[in-house]
Amino acid sequence: GATLLERLGAPLAQLELSTATQIEIICATLRDAWIALPEDADFQTGAQKARYLCEFITRTWEDLARPCDERAVAQAVAFADARIRAFDPGTSVLVHGDAHSANTLRVTGKVQTSSSGFKFVDPDGLHAERACDLAVPMRDWSDELLRADPLAAGRARCEFISRLTDAPPDAIWQWGFLERMSTGLYLLQLGWDAEARAMLRVAEAWSS
Repeated sequence: GATLLERLGAPLAQLELSTATQIEIICATLRDAWIALPEDADFQTGAQKARYLCEFITRTWEDLARPCDERAVAQAVAFADARIRAFDPGTSVLVHGDAHSANTLRVTGKVQTSSSGFKFVDPDGLHAERACDLAVPMRDWSDELLRADPLAAGRARCEFISRLTDAPPDAIWQWGFLERMSTGLYLLQLGWDAEARAMLRVAEAWSS
């Protein structure tokens, strides 16, 4: 049921590049991809996404018998409220919504149509602030953060992403926290305990 629009190559996740290089490529590809929302389009807004994440986190945390510190959940609720209030249709763009390294594929055609050399597949599609898209590189590579001081390493990554995209670091941090909490709980639901616990351990460190 798919239509081939452009031939793409290997995912970024398979290229054995450093985390910093992968983040640079994802951010450059996002900068190419962000566009104003078409007038006749109807997409979920950043405010709606933040509200959904808040409801999912609080409900799933209870359903899973509170698998992480309550302080992290309270932080997620506060950050969701901040992103709901910050939503501005005038400055929002069409964002991908799931810009991780497995969704970032190398361009293989003879005509280079991307400044980064990569393009995205499998978009969710949201009308949101740019920082919403930067939650995913903040969420991933948990083990690398845990090998250092998770809070300091997370802050350094946030500042790095902000420099690459000109998005405000506070918004990146808040979206990243929401994405980390919601994905950690979701993976725990699926039984992916090791990856889920790593995500939630970082979230707990970030909430301190």
